Amino acid sequence: QGKRIQRLAFYFKEALAARMIDHHPATTTTTTTTSATTTTATPAEIFAKVRAYTSFCEISPLLRFAYLSANQAILEAIQGEASVHIVDFDPGFGSQWAALLEDVARTPAALPQPRLRLTLVGPDPARLGFVVESLREFAGELQLRHTPQFGLVQCASAGEMTAPLLGLTDGEPVVVNFMFSLHRSLGARGGTDAAVSAVMTASPRLVTIAEEEVDDNDGKFQRRFVETLQYYAFVLDSLGPEDGAGVLTVEKDILSPGIANAVSLEGARRTERHERLAQWRARLGRGGLEPVPMGEAARMQAECLIKGHSHGKNFEVCRDEGGLLLGWQGKPLVAVSSW
Repeated sequence: QGKRIQRLAFYFKEALAARMIDHHPATTTTTTTTSATTTTATPAEIFAKVRAYTSFCEISPLLRFAYLSANQAILEAIQGEASVHIVDFDPGFGSQWAALLEDVARTPAALPQPRLRLTLVGPDPARLGFVVESLREFAGELQLRHTPQFGLVQCASAGEMTAPLLGLTDGEPVVVNFMFSLHRSLGARGGTDAAVSAVMTASPRLVTIAEEEVDDNDGKFQRRFVETLQYYAFVLDSLGPEDGAGVLTVEKDILSPGIANAVSLEGARRTERHERLAQWRARLGRGGLEPVPMGEAARMQAECLIKGHSHGKNFEVCRDEGGLLLGWQGKPLVAVSSW
């Protein structure tokens, strides 16, 4: 409870307290040897996350900006194709693809409507299965000329993926999507290089990436703390009225865990690391990916999106060497790029 600035201070206080306990000599031997493990989410945990992300989409344009901008790039890349295979690494809960299915369903009768094949890749089969079933049910309610095909592949990280696991078809264009997920490759040495290498084996026509525009991948704690504090202060402020419906849910279930990961943990246990678009551009370029400028339609769509929000006047869309960024009061918060 309390004012937003008080809640922000509380989240950071809790993260710092956890860090102090974790680094106390009496607990070092038991806490620093703990490694990150893959766990399967329970149905209750899945629905709690769905509720939180639904609230986030309702009170802020940040997430919708990301997946709608990526979808626009995808639609432009596959225009005129009879079919397309989309590979989504460590997906969210299906909102991006529900929106894409709606866009495909609105294809004018005079134009071909592509047959969609969507493969979800991630470590948690329970969550992937939930998303697949939700999308299959949603697709059944739309006027699609072709029934979409959905598949899932359990894989701990993008770098472990191989082309045979994806069931690629000769001649079928492939699109690879990383929606707030590629940053997890930063936690392992060579993880991003391995992820890019795995992507290249699929010979994709397009790769779409959305990430938080923050650099908390710094070994120096003081710099990382300041960077994280500034970033989340702007994100929390961008959520609109501090007593608005769903704000506390978003703070506690989405933003607070992000703060804890950046502040409380060190080393391999920090599974959530982020870098800015300029840094990603250098990393991905070394792996052989070349940027594809986001089109004007994506920018105009983003402008319309923020105009539709009650507090949208404080958001702004800007370009960064072909990428699109959405910021709050001059502070870029989310970056979308295509390759």
